[in-house]
Amino acid sequence: MENEDTKAVILAAGQGTRMRPLTENHAKPMLPVAGKPIVRHNVELVEDVVDEVILVGGYRIEELREEFDSENVRIVEQEEALGTAHAALQAKKYIDSKTVIMNGDDIYGEKAVEAIQEDSAVLASKVDDPGKYGIYRMDGNGDVTGIVEKPDNPPSRMANIGFYVVQPEFYEMLEDVEKSERGEYEITDPLDKYIKSHDVTLVEAERWLPCSYPFQLLNANRRLLEDDVEPNSLVLEADVDGESAVKGSTVHPGAVVKGDVKNSIIMDNATIKEGVEVRNSVILPDATVTEDRTEKEKNAEGVTVDRDEPGLDL
Repeated sequence: MENEDTKAVILAAGQGTRMRPLTENHAKPMLPVAGKPIVRHNVELVEDVVDEVILVGGYRIEELREEFDSENVRIVEQEEALGTAHAALQAKKYIDSKTVIMNGDDIYGEKAVEAIQEDSAVLASKVDDPGKYGIYRMDGNGDVTGIVEKPDNPPSRMANIGFYVVQPEFYEMLEDVEKSERGEYEITDPLDKYIKSHDVTLVEAERWLPCSYPFQLLNANRRLLEDDVEPNSLVLEADVDGESAVKGSTVHPGAVVKGDVKNSIIMDNATIKEGVEVRNSVILPDATVTEDRTEKEKNAEGVTVDRDEPGLDL
C-alpha cells in the first residue's frame, strides 16, 4: 500500500434522524447508494492509500460489523452520540501518524485521494449558499487560514464537507473541546485551531454527495448511476418484468418489479406490483407496493420525495 503510515477514521455512528423512516431499522451509513452501502463507497475510496481503516460506529453498529466482518477494517464504538469530535476520539489509541478523518454518510471522489497525499489538508466544495455551512477562510494567495460556522458574512464559498487530513497532535486538540450549545463535542473549533497552527492545503472536491436526507440519497444514487453505470440503472439479481421501465434507479437482490420505476431505490425483496409507477422513492426491504395502498402504508414501506423538495435535482 501507499502511505503506509496513514490511518483513515470514518465516522459512522450517527442515528440519522433526518433520514427517518429509512433509519428506523438501519444505520444511515449502511443505506444503499448505487448498489452498495454509503460507507462502503468511502472504504473502497481510501483503502488502497492508507495502512488501516477504522470505522467509528454507534447506532446499529452490528450492521457495520456484519458488513466488514471478513475485511481488514477495525470497528470501534461510540457508546453515546456526543458529536463528531467525540466520535473521532474513539479511535485515539490507534492513532500515531497522519490520519484521514471523514464523514461516513457523505460520498467523495478522487480528489479525496489527492488530499491524502498532503501532510495536512481539508477537502472543500464551492457552494451557492455559504451561510448554511462551515466555511473556510482564505488569504489572498488562496491558502486556508481558518473556518467559521454558518457565517452571516461568509469569507468564501468553500464549504467544510467533513474530510480532513491531520497529524497526530490534532487528537490532543480534540480532547480540549468543550460542549457546544447543542450539547455535543463538535469538530469545528479544534479544526480552526489546527488550521491556524499548521500549513493546511485546501483541495476542492470534484464530487461531494451528502446523504443526510432521503432526497439526497436519491440524488447520490442518480449521480453515481449517471457517472459510473451504462445504462443509468442497476438491477442486482432482481426479477424485473420485460415490460417494466426502470430508469435512473437501483433494484436490489430479490426484488420483484412488475411496474415502472424512475429515480428510485428498490431495496431487497421488495415487490412492485403490476400497474404501479414508482417515482422519486426509496422502498424498504420486503415491502409490497400495490395500486390501492394507503398513504399510511406508503410511510411504513418507504419514503416518496416530492419533486419540489429543496435540493432535489431531477
